[in-house]
Amino acid sequence: PLRDRLARAETLEERRAAALCLGQVGAEAQPAVPEIAALLTEPDSYSRLAAILALAGIGGPEACGELARTAAEDPDAGLRLEALINGAGPCGFEPAE
Repeated sequence: PLRDRLARAETLEERRAAALCLGQVGAEAQPAVPEIAALLTEPDSYSRLAAILALAGIGGPEACGELARTAAEDPDAGLRLEALINGAGPCGFEPAE
């Protein structure tokens, strides 16, 4: 149902809220990673931050791949750092030397 809510959301606020809830579900929400990762392409930083937090909560190879890409490529340095910090636990990210 949460994944359906994310897919049917009419506003960014609803999409962000659904993504954050899915992040709280954890690994069981892995099928929703593509929909959550779509928030990473939004221009506003709140949507991208919600996606980062949700993906870190879900974990798994696909979510970690999205976090790694965000840590390397997001235009906002703060969000790159958030992806790196939040991905440290579930993805084993380590700071560059």
